[in-house]
Amino acid sequence: VMDGVLAASFIYPLCVKEAVEIGDQMLRDPNFVPEKKYEVESLMITPDNAKEVYSAAGG
Repeated sequence: VMDGVLAASFIYPLCVKEAVEIGDQMLRDPNFVPEKKYEVESLMITPDNAKEVYSAAGG
């Protein structure tokens, strides 16, 4: 995006922490029923915020 090759891109979190928490609940509580749907926040990278997002990620 910063080089102008793409107009935008997205960052989707891996949600590992949430997956471990849900798995742990499933193992420990036989009555636990996970939600059918979980919403995940994503971040759209545009030319306006690409440099800031890249820097925040350690780039």
